[in-house]
Amino acid sequence: MPSEYRYIEAKQLEAGQQFGRMLRRWRELNHWTQYTAYKWAKEAGFEMMAPSTLSVFENGKAPKPRPESFFALAEVNRRLAAKDFNGVRTGDLKELISQAEPLLDDAGLVWGPAEFWSCHLGLLRVPSAYQTPELPAQPELDGAEAQRLSEQWRAQLVQIAKQNGIGVMDALSSAAKAAPAKQRQTFQAVLAGFESYAPEQLKGLWDGEAWLPQRWLQTWASKASAS
Repeated sequence: MPSEYRYIEAKQLEAGQQFGRMLRRWRELNHWTQYTAYKWAKEAGFEMMAPSTLSVFENGKAPKPRPESFFALAEVNRRLAAKDFNGVRTGDLKELISQAEPLLDDAGLVWGPAEFWSCHLGLLRVPSAYQTPELPAQPELDGAEAQRLSEQWRAQLVQIAKQNGIGVMDALSSAAKAAPAKQRQTFQAVLAGFESYAPEQLKGLWDGEAWLPQRWLQTWASKASAS
């Protein structure tokens, strides 16, 4: 029984990761940030998950999501398919969402809450258009490369803070919150220049396409730009 449970648990984790990559690919194909659908929902008066929750989904870290999340995704999808942009007042936002495409299955049908939920559980395959190619393994790192990455992320923090008129100390505090609690202290210390990541610290921080510290910075940058 324990081995069967672990097998089911592993399959659900894999399905959640595939679902997250699908959401990210759908969003990126539409040239959206993690804040686009949220800002649309606020202007148009419908429910949408917070950008932080969307980030959790995209990173495959939502093992027990609320049903409301799937209804929210389905509502965005329904409005895209129906070209329903009522209530949107911001010109740039309306242009962005009006050029976006709904998520369709391989038969061209618009996904609703049941389809999003089933895909997250692994009961429904990701449509071909949103399947990512086989992801490369985590790159090999030595100390010099880990230090180079650490310095790159520090420089990005300073640049983003400067672009958005944020003080460095405030930037450090807010950017660190984009990382999970277990990773937050080290991430903040690296961004502050107190230490650099060691190769062993970066093990497990590769999502198949990018380093997670880079993802955390992107999440924070999107939030800073939207403020």
